[in-house]
Amino acid sequence: MDITYWEFMQKVSKMEDRFDLRLKIVQYAKVHGIKPAARPFGSTPATVRKWLARYGQDARQGLVDQSRAPKHPAHRIASGLEAQVAALKRAYPFMGAKHLKHEFDLPCSHVAILGVYRRHGLSTRKRPRRHHKRKDLRDIKAKWAAFQQVVIDTKHLNDLPHYWPQAAALGLPKYQHTARDVTTGWMALGFTNENSAASACCFVERIGRYLTNCGIDLARTVWQSDNGSEFKGCYRYDRTRDGLEKVIADLGSRHRFIPPGAWSYNADVETVHALIEPEFYDLENFDSRWDFFQRVWAYQIYFNAARKNGSKGYKTPWDILKEKLDKPNQALLTLPPVMSQVVLPDFVREQKFANHSQGVYDVPWQT
Repeated sequence: MDITYWEFMQKVSKMEDRFDLRLKIVQYAKVHGIKPAARPFGSTPATVRKWLARYGQDARQGLVDQSRAPKHPAHRIASGLEAQVAALKRAYPFMGAKHLKHEFDLPCSHVAILGVYRRHGLSTRKRPRRHHKRKDLRDIKAKWAAFQQVVIDTKHLNDLPHYWPQAAALGLPKYQHTARDVTTGWMALGFTNENSAASACCFVERIGRYLTNCGIDLARTVWQSDNGSEFKGCYRYDRTRDGLEKVIADLGSRHRFIPPGAWSYNADVETVHALIEPEFYDLENFDSRWDFFQRVWAYQIYFNAARKNGSKGYKTPWDILKEKLDKPNQALLTLPPVMSQVVLPDFVREQKFANHSQGVYDVPWQT
């Protein structure tokens, strides 16, 4: 019954199931011994010994292919924790594995969380990877001083499917102004129903004055914006076409426009717009304009004080502010969103909220 190794491999490749061959090897070994069985079948004594042992333990069932997956996977977690992870993912579908782990201090690795996503059909769409990685500016920005560059932009809110029906019914804002410090990730929000240069001037002026009152020296600060019409002038604010430039100059800073079409220059503030939509606008339900203000203020505090940023070493903006500044003013965390008279004229008049501690800024027009 001697056969060559090549003949043995051909025989194996033609078999639909290797069970028959293993059974023949075992039967031959029982009569002739292990080494004599290995030679004619082109196998090794160790392999023959293995199949003999399995056959002796489980009879023919022992000759069936067995799974090579580990019996105790390193990344498998307890059923209770797995249920918790799945529930959190369903509640916050925008969170990736690393974000979820750090946000809720889960006692497992992000790889284990990804396994839960797969088993429960919760996997998110993978982002395509660039073949050639662009120059990473994170290390450069991390070395800058706090508030060395503040990026400002406007987000349109009338295309958000969950938010806009509520906005139309309750008279909520149509536009969001955003300012973000590039180095620390600190963020401030403002809202308006009129995307005008006047509202942009009001927003920047209030943010700048608040930062100054918190002890931030804006002499080296560059306020960067795109070429939107709201940033090019402020005629209704001071009867000039250089209103924003004047407002920023009065703060001791300077203003810079990004090159036309160079949207990546504003990536830091566009990231806020990408995050706030799934984390806030797609989740929150509002009872009134005052309820909207309270909730968006709470989100801004959460973003600056508690939300860990994966691109900044899973640190919060407050963590980085404490590294960059000597005893930073905690009021940096409680800045209320700038709600100009453009947004809530009737509400501001009726409630007469005109000071910082109550949260709404009454910003009059200058004619």
